[in-house]
Amino acid sequence: MKKECLMVDDFLKLLPPTLRHSLRNTGAFVNACREGKIAYVDGAWVSRFGSTSMLSYFCGRCFCGDRVVGRVLVKGRYDMPARELERLFGVPNLKDHRKKLRKRKIPRLYKSIDYLFDTCI
Repeated sequence: MKKECLMVDDFLKLLPPTLRHSLRNTGAFVNACREGKIAYVDGAWVSRFGSTSMLSYFCGRCFCGDRVVGRVLVKGRYDMPARELERLFGVPNLKDHRKKLRKRKIPRLYKSIDYLFDTCI
């Protein structure tokens, strides 16, 4: 779903400054925008990942530096800007979903998100 042909800086300028500075993987975030997984519609960011767990997995990898070993999520070294991300996407309890992912297995469709990181600019 590639509606717009925005440049990398255009996507990043739409983020609040606190999140822009917390973003650890710019390429994956831009890929998610270009693939339509997240979108900026009518002045608000919208998640099209399909579930809060998928969004939490993506945000953990993008903003915290989380990584996957086997099928286990290993916590990154950065803190999750949960409150800002919850406000950005209009989703409650994003940090709780991330904790659940670390205790259990990662989402079933995690490869569709990992693809965004593997094909970074």
